[in-house]
Amino acid sequence: MAAWNHESTRDNPRSRPAESRLRPDIQGLRGLAVLLVVLFHAGVPFTPGGFIGVDVFFVISGFLITGLLMREVERSNHIRYLDFIARRARRLLPAALVVIAFVGAASVLVYPPLERLDVMSAARSAALYVANLWFAIRTVDYFGVAAASNPLLHMWSLAVEEQFYVGWPAFLALAAFGLKRGDLRSRVTWAVAVLSAITFAACVWMTWFAQPWAFFGTPFRAWEFGLGALVYLLAPHISRLPQSALAWSGLAGLVLVLGTALALHDEAPFPGAIALLPTAGTALMLASLHAPGGVGALLSWRPLARVGDISYSWYLWHWPLLVMFPILLPEQRVLAIVAAVAISYLAAELSYRYVEEPFRHGFAMRIRPRYVMLSARLLEELRAYWKRARPAAWLFPVTSRDSRSAAMR
Repeated sequence: MAAWNHESTRDNPRSRPAESRLRPDIQGLRGLAVLLVVLFHAGVPFTPGGFIGVDVFFVISGFLITGLLMREVERSNHIRYLDFIARRARRLLPAALVVIAFVGAASVLVYPPLERLDVMSAARSAALYVANLWFAIRTVDYFGVAAASNPLLHMWSLAVEEQFYVGWPAFLALAAFGLKRGDLRSRVTWAVAVLSAITFAACVWMTWFAQPWAFFGTPFRAWEFGLGALVYLLAPHISRLPQSALAWSGLAGLVLVLGTALALHDEAPFPGAIALLPTAGTALMLASLHAPGGVGALLSWRPLARVGDISYSWYLWHWPLLVMFPILLPEQRVLAIVAAVAISYLAAELSYRYVEEPFRHGFAMRIRPRYVMLSARLLEELRAYWKRARPAAWLFPVTSRDSRSAAMR
C-alpha cells in the first residue's frame, strides 16, 4: 500500500526528486492511522471508530501515488507501468506472503478442520489480492462475530489498494493524454474530481442497499483515493492560501479524524456519507503539512513517525495475533490481547528490518521489472491450472459451513 509504502516518499534513488525524500510528517500520519486500527481491533473502549484508520490510509495513498505518477508524467511524458507495478510488488508482496504463510501454518494448530477450510480459502484470496471480493461475495459483516474469527479479515484493505495500483496509472494516463482541453494538470484534476463524485454517490447508495459491497468494493472506495489525489493536484492553489488558515484547517482535520474515531460506532451505516468525516479530515491535514505551527509539527514527533515506518508490517501482523491468541488463552483474554499487540509490534519491527528493507533497498532492487511481472504471470498460470484441475470453486469454495446452510434451506 502506498499509505504503507515508503517508496511513495522515498522512491528509487536513481530517479527521485529532492522533494520526495522520506517525510516525518506523513510517516506520523501513517502512525496515527495504524494506531487507531490496532486500538480498535484490540477492543480499547475509547476508540469505537478506530476502523477509520483504514480510510486515512486510502486518502494518503491517493495523495502519494498520484504525486509519484504525475511527477513521472511531467518529467518524461509517460508512465512506466511495468516499473510501477514491479516496485509495488517488491515492496509489498514479501512481507504479506510471510504473514499469509504464518497464518496458514498456525491455523493447523489453532482451528478445527471445518474452520480451517475458511482460513485457507481466505489465505488464497489474500495471496492473490482479491480478499475484498472474498468477503464481499460472502456478504460478510466486517463488524460481525463471524468476521472477527477470520485471521485474514484485514487483508481486504490491502486488496483494495492493490487493485487501485492496477487501475490508477491507466486512469491518469487516459486523463492526461486522452483529454485535449486545458493543461495537463487541469485535465487530470477535472477527471479525478468527476470520478470521485460519481464513486462517492455510488458508495452512499450501496451503503444502504448492499453494505458489504460498499465496504469491501474497490469502486465504492475510489473516491477516498481521489480525495487524496485532489489534494496533490490542487497543491499550487492551496499553497497560495494564508499559512495561518492552512495551519488551523490542519488542526481541524486532526480533530475530525480523532473525533470520528472516538464517537463513531460499528452500527453506523459505514462507509456512506459518514466516511467523509475522517477522509476530509485527512485531506485537510495533508493540505496543511507545510504550514508553520500546524499539524505537521505534531505528526513529525519521532516516536509517532517510527510507528509510521513500521505501519505496514504492524498492520499485517496485529490482526492474526489478536484473533489467535484469545483462542489459545480463552481464560485470560485481556492478557492474550495485550500480548498480541506487543508481540505483533515486535514482529513488525523484525519484518521491517529483515523483510521490507532488504527487498526495498537490497538484492531485490536489482531484479528487473520484467522478471517480477514474469513471476506474477507464472503464478497466475499455476493458479489457473489448479483451478481447472479442481473445477469445484477453487478460489471461493463452498465450505462445510456453507453446505450445512444450504441443506437447512
